Amino acid sequence: MDISALRLTVPLPITEAETRTRLAWQAGDILEATVVVSTVGQLTLEIGGIRLQAQSDLQFSTGQHLRMQVTDSGELPVLRLLANTPDSNLAVQSRALRMAFPQQASLAPVIQGLMRFIQSNPKTERGSRASLFALAAEILHRLPRASDLGHPEGLKQAIQECGLFLEARLARLPQGASPTPDLKADLLRLEAAVQAAVLLSDDQASAVIQNDLPASFEHRDDSSAPFGLDKNFLQAVRGALARLEVNQISLSEGRMLALELPIRRGDRLDTFSFVLEESDESSHGHNGAQRPWTATLRFDLEGLGPVWTRVAVTGEVSVFFQTEWKEASRILSSRLDELRTGLINAGLIPGRLTAQSGPLPALPCRLPSVPLLDERA
Repeated sequence: MDISALRLTVPLPITEAETRTRLAWQAGDILEATVVVSTVGQLTLEIGGIRLQAQSDLQFSTGQHLRMQVTDSGELPVLRLLANTPDSNLAVQSRALRMAFPQQASLAPVIQGLMRFIQSNPKTERGSRASLFALAAEILHRLPRASDLGHPEGLKQAIQECGLFLEARLARLPQGASPTPDLKADLLRLEAAVQAAVLLSDDQASAVIQNDLPASFEHRDDSSAPFGLDKNFLQAVRGALARLEVNQISLSEGRMLALELPIRRGDRLDTFSFVLEESDESSHGHNGAQRPWTATLRFDLEGLGPVWTRVAVTGEVSVFFQTEWKEASRILSSRLDELRTGLINAGLIPGRLTAQSGPLPALPCRLPSVPLLDERA
């Protein structure tokens, strides 16, 4: 069965305009369509100003543009998604999501593992351990500082280098130019380096880490891997890469921006989980130009403990803090007037500013619209 085929159904009552439109189609015709409504197995398409019902095993998003070819122009026409269009990538995205989704994990254990490795290995190490030490130090040094995020340009750079945009940035890179720092690129280098350190002899591992791949390999067991950078750490790196890939697929649909930002604060490293999403117009009653945005953050800071924060931007800026520790809630509550003044000084209109303690909510999560299950498997 060709899952890229869309079979049109007969809506009742069928209008004269719909009948004329469908009768004019010939096999081989190329059609442009927009998805008006999409539910499981059914969707409404707008083609040439006419709305038609169709059946499909694929999932689509409202507003999605489709380019199709008529393969059967009979009473119930069959339309096939054309290759080399953005929508023909659904199957590729679906396969990538099925591989990455169950493996995804937080970036925090990777950063913590690198910190422990740096602290436990002297700079006098040689061979693969010295190469890994240099790579780990380079990755940690490039992480944004807390002070960098205090102004728009620093926050913008941190988001650009968070790993979500690596492939797009490389595609726009002028010929001969050096790539700019990127967290996903660093994780890919780290994955290769740790895998080499776990599996290869010392000299071969050093060659891999320094991008000088040997012609043949001699494997070694995990017991001689550098401190802490073993198979479990390798799995953590792959989990962080999988989380990035899941977030990239979600971002490609314009549904939300979800990322983890590791941040340096002196000798400490904290990981901020960050989700930016545009609220659903139908659920808030705003017109398209005024739909509210929300930013949700989760972090764990010394003196405050775990904190969940939501910032909603409509005409006003409302901020809600929820903490696990009651004392942290009292600390934040005592600073709300200072936050209000800061918003006003920034030219913003403060809305509701609150802080309370209690169990932390989960971060917002929207699964990409591509199917997770292969029903034909």
